[in-house]
Order: sequence, then C-alpha cells, then structure tokens
Amino acid sequence: MKLKRIDTYTETDLPAAQRVADASAQAYGTDQHGSAVPAGDAGADWIVRRNAVGLRQAFAIAEAWELPQAALGTLLGTVPRNLQRWRQQVEAGEGLNLSADTVERLSYLLGIWKALGILLPTPANRLLWLRNANTDAPFNGQAPLARLLAGQVADLYVVRHYLDGARS
Repeated sequence: MKLKRIDTYTETDLPAAQRVADASAQAYGTDQHGSAVPAGDAGADWIVRRNAVGLRQAFAIAEAWELPQAALGTLLGTVPRNLQRWRQQVEAGEGLNLSADTVERLSYLLGIWKALGILLPTPANRLLWLRNANTDAPFNGQAPLARLLAGQVADLYVVRHYLDGARS
C-alpha cells in the first residue's frame, strides 16, 4: 500500500473520530486555564456557573472541616468580606466571575477534599489527619491544615500532590 503525503489528505480521508474532534474544537473554546468550554456567550455563562458550583462546595468543605470564614478566605486567597458577598451570590443562584488565582485555589481545595474522601472514609478520620502533626516531608511536623492555611497557592499544591501520591 502506497502512503499519501499528509498534505494531500482531504476531509473524506480523515477518520470519523478526527472529524468529530475537529467539529468539537470549533464549537468549544478554552477558558483562562485551558479547559474546554462552550464557545461565545455560552462559554462565559458556563464559567460563571462553574465558579458558583465550586464555591458552593468550598463553603460545604469549610463547614465539614469546622473552619471559620477567615480560614476559608485564606484558602481561597481572599478576605472574609468577599466570601460573604460570594456566599450571597451563590445562595441567590447567581454566577460569579473569579480570578484565575481563586479558581486555581478552588481546584486544589476540591482535589484535596476528593483525595481525603478516598483515602480516609470517615469524616472524623479526615479531621484528625488535617489537624494532627505529620512528620512526612511536606509537613515537617506541622498539621496539614496548618500548611494549607499558610496562605500560598503552592501550599495547596503541595498538599494536593502529597495526597495524590498517597492514592497511587
């Protein structure tokens, strides 16, 4: 069988899966993080709805972990005043525009929540793990929650990475 030069292929030569992928790429754009979102106004609407869902879960995590609002603000890199406004918007069913930094922090927080749920099946064990000193390298004798509340995105990343490693 003689192979064709790649630049001589026509649309009918492309496999069906590639044609579907190309059509999908035209219908979707990417958000500020490179994630696929619907193109145009639908994409903007999707982003603000995604942000509201993420914040709703962050509020639930803070409650489950018995965190004061100021601590949640530290995790999300914002002040309690913004958290209160965001909570009101979420409860009203409104979407939210969030900074890339806040969305990144939300992503790490949700990943940490998920990993803890997989590794430690009971809420009491999750709280114990978060609050007790840990001698493993990323924590150096401090509690994982203390590391999370240090305030830097990198701290959230380190804890998320540690838990992902424990899962594999």
